Amino acid sequence: MPEFEKVNIGPHENMLREILLNEEYLPDTKYPIICHAITRFDSQVHFELVTSPFKLPQPNGYTSYGFCFAGCIWYYIVDDRETSYFSDFMLRSNGELNILGVHWNDFLNI
Repeated sequence: MPEFEKVNIGPHENMLREILLNEEYLPDTKYPIICHAITRFDSQVHFELVTSPFKLPQPNGYTSYGFCFAGCIWYYIVDDRETSYFSDFMLRSNGELNILGVHWNDFLNI
């Protein structure tokens, strides 16, 4: 799809494909998914915001791709090194997810 043409997960593509096809579970700290709610000036979640994926470097050299939908920025860390750096806000295997609100202006300054 044209919306994903800037996404290149390189050597992770085959590994992630196999994980998904085989419905494997990974530790929460491997290929984490992080979410932040985007808030507007009135502190309400900005639900109508939708973006194409964008590349966003993370601390410690991790690469992520993020995109906005459902009022949130969803970050997918594309790195097979385990990390607990994002542990407060990563999606857990039990379905638990802490979501931090980020104001729209702060998101624009990333």
